Amino acid sequence: MSKKTLGRHKVTTEDGRLDFTVLPDKLYGSRLPNYHRLDARATRTKKTERGEVGFYLELVNLTNHKNVFGYDYLRSPGTNGSQNLVRDPETWFTILPLTGISWTR
Repeated sequence: MSKKTLGRHKVTTEDGRLDFTVLPDKLYGSRLPNYHRLDARATRTKKTERGEVGFYLELVNLTNHKNVFGYDYLRSPGTNGSQNLVRDPETWFTILPLTGISWTR
């Protein structure tokens, strides 16, 4: 979890308590880290009397790079009972193996 502390914006809840939230300056206004992904696919086809059958094995994100697609904002206890907002990156899946079969006439 990233310990980058964010600015707080005070709000009042429906029951009158003081709370804080994150308010973006501009929706989708900040950039995410660079995205890196390498995929590999092996395909084998076999001709039959009824058409062609294809088999494949695919590996997605072969380098297992942790690509960030967004952030979660969590509360973290601070000093003297205060609370901080902490930004935690959400990442895409790790290496993903896929297999499949196709048939064409």
